[in-house]
Parts: sequence; C-alpha cells; structure tokens
Amino acid sequence: MPGDPPRSRGPAGFSTSQVKAWAIALSMVYGTIGFALLGLLIDWWAGTSPWFVIGLAMLGLAVGMYRFIREAQALNRSSSRPRGGSTSGRE
Repeated sequence: MPGDPPRSRGPAGFSTSQVKAWAIALSMVYGTIGFALLGLLIDWWAGTSPWFVIGLAMLGLAVGMYRFIREAQALNRSSSRPRGGSTSGRE
C-alpha cells in the first residue's frame, strides 16, 4: 500500500528476515550432514562402521539445534526491538 513503509528485500524479493530464517534452519541440516559424512570417512579409514557415523551425526544434530535456538532467539530479539526512543523503557 502507498502508506506502508518499505520493507527491506533480499535476493529474489524475499524479506531479509525470511532469508535469515532459512539460513538458520539450513545450517542445522548442513551441519548434521557434514558431521555424518566426516563420521563415514573416519569409519571407512578406521574400520569401525557405523559408530563414528552415528556419534558424529548425533553431535552435529545437537550442535545444529543449539545454534538454531541461539540464532532464532537473536533474530526474534532484533525483530521485536522498539523502532525508536529508549531501549530501557525509562524516559
């Protein structure tokens, strides 16, 4: 609408917060896959199949979830911050 303030847009017309949210979610997936592939490589080299795949995939999932929660909270804090005036609530 003509009276609405312009929103910041990222690639392909997505809003910046949408792009950040997708990046946070995909970093968890990529971390899990990366750790699982590292575990597969170690298992192949050491002949200990499937223990390192399972262990490192679980570690990647735990680290990814931790990072997901922290970054989602930071994104939520930045989007719900007041747009002007004092941030402490006191005048």
